[in-house]
Amino acid sequence: MEEKICILLAQSKKSNADYLSSVLKKSGYNNVVCAFDGIDAVKLFEEYSPDVVFIDSSLPILDGISILKKIKKADCDSIAAITSSEYSKTIADEFIKNGSDGFITEPFSEDRIIPWLIISLAEKERSKKLKEEYISMSEIFNGRLDFERVVGKFASENSLSFEEAKKQLCSISESKNIPLEKLIEILK
Repeated sequence: MEEKICILLAQSKKSNADYLSSVLKKSGYNNVVCAFDGIDAVKLFEEYSPDVVFIDSSLPILDGISILKKIKKADCDSIAAITSSEYSKTIADEFIKNGSDGFITEPFSEDRIIPWLIISLAEKERSKKLKEEYISMSEIFNGRLDFERVVGKFASENSLSFEEAKKQLCSISESKNIPLEKLIEILK
């Protein structure tokens, strides 16, 4: 089902990693890698570029906050959930402030993990599409703005109306066999 989604489990307890891995694989998320300390977590993140990371808040060698910061710095679009044996609002707030997308407490439950994962992945995809749409619309807007500026400048320099300048530029584009967008780029 979700073979292309890569998930990194950075867990201090092998039993937690095994359980999370089995829940994920049962739901079709088979591309799962595990790390049992902070150094390996960062190393595997760099190696696999996972889409999702479950970070134990109390990993040895390098703590969860440090790992989260490194992950978000390397790839701000990666999804990161903090896992912990206990809930503390102060700790949760600290992780959220540093880019955590979720906070999951033990005992882990398939009923909480999989819906959270599905929603997080859908939100990531929606954000990606919105960002692509924004970039596309910005390019169109900027292209239109460049066109308006060049035509306005051409009109001013040649004592023409905007419409006359636009017609002349279209005529130049045709006579020179240059696409209008290219001509506008040249005249910018």
